[in-house]
Amino acid sequence: MTKVYIILACYVLVPLLIIEGFKRWKWVQTLGTVVLAYAAGIIASLCGVFHFQDPEVAVSFSKMQSMMMNVAVPLAILYCIIQNVLIKSECPISIKACLYISHGW
Repeated sequence: MTKVYIILACYVLVPLLIIEGFKRWKWVQTLGTVVLAYAAGIIASLCGVFHFQDPEVAVSFSKMQSMMMNVAVPLAILYCIIQNVLIKSECPISIKACLYISHGW
């Protein structure tokens, strides 16, 4: 079960590190955040990080993963609203695009 919590922490920390890298280093901007996120996921899956021996742990991880995905989109939309309204800076993705992606229109 500890492995599940470590993986969930990585779900939060890896995107934050990628975003910070995007702000600081030119080569991360050149590659792009999406490419780096896909690369991190592919490397983690090829290394066997997502392999579970116990079926119960695999099911609980699947439920937690689904919950994380359902929470991520509203948080991204909230972040864009805060950036656009309160801070008055440009958000990397528009609110309309966030809604489009979240609903699959």
